[in-house]
Amino acid sequence: MARPVRRGSRATLTRAFLLHIAIFSLSSLATAPVTFASPPARRAYVVSANDAALTRVDLDSGDVVPHIATVGALANRIEVDAERTRALVVNSGSDDVTVFDAGTENVLGVFELPPGANPWAAEMAGGRLFVSALLHDRVYEIDPDTGAILSSIPVGRAPEGLAVAGGFLFVANTGFDFGDFSFEPGSVSIIDLATSTVAATIDVSLNPQECVATADGAVHVVCTGDFGGVAGAIDVIDPGSFAVSHTFPVDGYPGSATLHPSGTVFLGVTTPTFASEIHGYDASSFAWRFDATNPLLPSFDFYGNVRTTSGLEILVPDFGGDLLLAENPGAPGTPRVWIVGDGAIDVAVFEGESPVPMFVTGLSGEVTDDGVRLVWRAAVDADLVDVLVERRTSTGAWRNLAVLAPAREGAWLDRDVPPGGAATWRIGARGQAGDVQWTSPLTIGRPALPERLALERPFPNPARASTHLAFRIPARADVTVDVFDAAGRRVRTLARGARDAGRHELIWDGRDDTGQAVAAGVYLVRVDANGDRVADRVLRTR
Repeated sequence: MARPVRRGSRATLTRAFLLHIAIFSLSSLATAPVTFASPPARRAYVVSANDAALTRVDLDSGDVVPHIATVGALANRIEVDAERTRALVVNSGSDDVTVFDAGTENVLGVFELPPGANPWAAEMAGGRLFVSALLHDRVYEIDPDTGAILSSIPVGRAPEGLAVAGGFLFVANTGFDFGDFSFEPGSVSIIDLATSTVAATIDVSLNPQECVATADGAVHVVCTGDFGGVAGAIDVIDPGSFAVSHTFPVDGYPGSATLHPSGTVFLGVTTPTFASEIHGYDASSFAWRFDATNPLLPSFDFYGNVRTTSGLEILVPDFGGDLLLAENPGAPGTPRVWIVGDGAIDVAVFEGESPVPMFVTGLSGEVTDDGVRLVWRAAVDADLVDVLVERRTSTGAWRNLAVLAPAREGAWLDRDVPPGGAATWRIGARGQAGDVQWTSPLTIGRPALPERLALERPFPNPARASTHLAFRIPARADVTVDVFDAAGRRVRTLARGARDAGRHELIWDGRDDTGQAVAAGVYLVRVDANGDRVADRVLRTR
């Protein structure tokens, strides 16, 4: 059900404070006209959950630019808008959507969702953005220009994947009950895009997590099973009758899916032995082209969303290895591999030429003993004269700090930072005509306390040895962290007692309270704090 999020590597927080990029407020998005530059050709943007970052990968040259932008907490999906100029990043942990301009590589703003929504997937349709809310049992319809919520559409329990076909939005309702950790029967809600209401709900196999629309108008529903007694299956929904016309089994537990131009549906599959593979079947005949006997990508640490490029490659984020893999299913061999962000979970591809001759991107900074060190990247053009560094406080105007010569890798140490509070910086690229193109402002200050109880997703998951856990509490509280088996029996208490506000880490070694190793299977980790409760699942393997 819920995908794991790897515990990120942490720098020393006494020297490097959390950065918050505030580019445009939501109100400025709603009132000011915004133009978007077309992104350069064949660029992939990989979203990584643990460091809240986008990494740019040039699929032609192989160049990688890490942390091109910062996104929200526990990013889960990245969707491309209808004009193919913006990426919309769904952040499950912060209940919002980050809007990223792929032309200028700036974050334009954040679309906020109701607290506790746990947004999961997004889909553009009819000039609107639809986002499934895992914990609200509904789909939110959003204006993609302003972020305003246009409607809140009730669907089935714990919705995840979305697909558009024939004027309808298909919503995979997993049926997972976060109260008793059981599965209700799986279902698909079919939303009429003309009225934004549910036209039909149909039953499907257990734990549907993804939907894929194929060329013939059918919708293939990827049903994961329960990682135990019930294996995965594909249910095919007929677009005319809204009924399941065909069901066939999967050798393992499929999670994500993508339709390849060859007419093959590729699946990310956890096998019965808990390996990770890419399988594929013909969307028309349902014959397997890649399966457990000849997987496209065998036995790697996959836990991301499979995607396709127009260059016929399959792109796979490797969550545990922090990698992006690319493989051509027409001539499989050794895949291309890039190192990307911490906990790579999804990827979006932009293709086309950019009219922007020069831009400055990737502005970031850290607090040091000597001040604040800023770093950025620039695409140097013949028209570029110099680079400007400016700073302002919350009560002041912009103040010029430096005028620098153009360079692809820029840096500046601000030794005169006003004491207390936060300050904001921006970098400008000045051309021959005197015009200046500014980066989005970067505000640096101490990290705020969490607003509510939250459990970060366990890593690794599935796990053969120890599992790293982390939870956050907004205020000092009496905390209990327990592990339950699939029957609801408590097998281990990992923590019990008072904890201060902030982030706390634990390690479960896969043993019960008696010190015995637990059996392979699905376990629930539950955190209780002052009447609030959060939980997530861990799959133990042998």
